[in-house]
Amino acid sequence: MTSDDITLAREYAASQSERAFAALVERHLGLVHSVALRSVGEPHLAEEVAQAVFIILARKAGTLGTNTILPGWLYKTTRYVADNALRDRRRRERREQEIYMRSTVAESDASVGQELASLLEPAMAALGEHDRNAALRIPHSELRTGEVLNFHPVFDPRPFAANPAFPSANGAFHISLGQRPNGA
Repeated sequence: MTSDDITLAREYAASQSERAFAALVERHLGLVHSVALRSVGEPHLAEEVAQAVFIILARKAGTLGTNTILPGWLYKTTRYVADNALRDRRRRERREQEIYMRSTVAESDASVGQELASLLEPAMAALGEHDRNAALRIPHSELRTGEVLNFHPVFDPRPFAANPAFPSANGAFHISLGQRPNGA
């Protein structure tokens, strides 16, 4: 520290002198803010970093040694605070992205259910009674939407292909949905 920086830091540490601290801030704010801005690349975040650096200076003013060069200490502290701010921002963005993806998946599940209903009901109505009864033997009430998509003969007829009650129902469902039946 320069002798003036030492004097101001000790004065602030001893008596919480606002005048001494304001003089330190005024003298070094440009350095701290420019390092913060170069480090984080965003003016608002750089201001937050600069404020945090001066809060740290206020807490540690009494522990700075006489050989400390305050601009060097402020540079190092600013880089440390900026790195932490960037890490915290990345973590927050990652959590926000995870929350967004969960909500998108939930909305997508609801949308899939609506699409399924819009396709399934006309297909069921187009079936003859025998085929409709065969298709209704699947325990739909016990399945969630994703499971209905996986197990319903419209979407995956393989588990039902060996069952003689289903061949015409499978073909009718596929034809109703604009797909070709197996073997056609």
